[in-house]
Amino acid sequence: MNTTSANADTTSTTQTQSKQTESQDGNTKSTTVTKTVKKSNAGTSVDTTKDSTYNQAYNATKKLYQTRYHFYKQLNNVGKVASAKGDYGKSFKLTRIAKTNKDTYVKTARGWISSNAFNQYVKEQGSMNEKMKVTNASTAVYSAPAATKNAQKLGTASSLGLTDQWLNVNYRKYTNTKEGYFRVTKDGQNYYINGRDMEFNLSGLNSHNAKIEKAIKVGEALVGKSPYSWGGGRTAASIAARRFDCSSFIHYIYAKAGVNLGSVTATTYTLAKEGRAVNYKNMKRGDIFFFNDKKEGAFCHVGIYLGRGLFLNDSPSTDTHGVGISSLSDPHWARRFNHVVRRVV
Repeated sequence: MNTTSANADTTSTTQTQSKQTESQDGNTKSTTVTKTVKKSNAGTSVDTTKDSTYNQAYNATKKLYQTRYHFYKQLNNVGKVASAKGDYGKSFKLTRIAKTNKDTYVKTARGWISSNAFNQYVKEQGSMNEKMKVTNASTAVYSAPAATKNAQKLGTASSLGLTDQWLNVNYRKYTNTKEGYFRVTKDGQNYYINGRDMEFNLSGLNSHNAKIEKAIKVGEALVGKSPYSWGGGRTAASIAARRFDCSSFIHYIYAKAGVNLGSVTATTYTLAKEGRAVNYKNMKRGDIFFFNDKKEGAFCHVGIYLGRGLFLNDSPSTDTHGVGISSLSDPHWARRFNHVVRRVV
């Protein structure tokens, strides 16, 4: 379809074309391409590209994470319908996708909204210094945390030559969905790898105390196998199911080693009174130590120290979202450590 309008200086012709293409999965996509061509009365083209758009069928369901955006009746933020302020984490069915010179938009039942609204985002980040190894050769490697804006898949750990070696980890990013990514640098190139597919170097760590080593062995056996459960680990059923929170996990592993840390209903507050106080600069393997958080308050978390800045803990913020190994060089933990340490063995 062509439409033409004119004034004293220019003639503007809008050309609309519809075409169908077959995607790799065999589905047919309908695409509408709109291009405005402006010509002066002398016949000289003024601009033929910057107003170009595509508008095609799309079929996806995504969660909305960035609530600063709005829904609109039309593309290019025309005809505001509603704010996405109350829609964090809600799923939307997307039926069309369009790119204009202003932004890329997707269509929902509530109207058009920027596709950026569905990107995850980095919530916390900072420098760190660790040596780590990839545990899954097929894990995806990205230019930035996956599903965040402009993140690109660069390959796999295997295809990029990042396996079977200790890698220098110099940065850490957490997304709003509690996914943690380590940045590794090799041959001047930065790569982001999900923390669930990496491990710390634990070699040579030993307290030479049988009870401490037994407790740590029990805890390490649960890494990646025990999802965090707030309030868990205080009944026979939840213990049998290996469902703990941070304090019940510490109580459990030390109980298995024959160390009594009070009632099975132990909390971070009761654990903070067990044993004797130790200066955080003198922390040793087997000591338990605590964290504060602005939202969750004082003594909101506890871990057991392994050595070389590493610790074992149970938290939704670990890379396993449960029992896992973390580092005090990780900015997430470093800024929350309250320097309270107790030696219980």
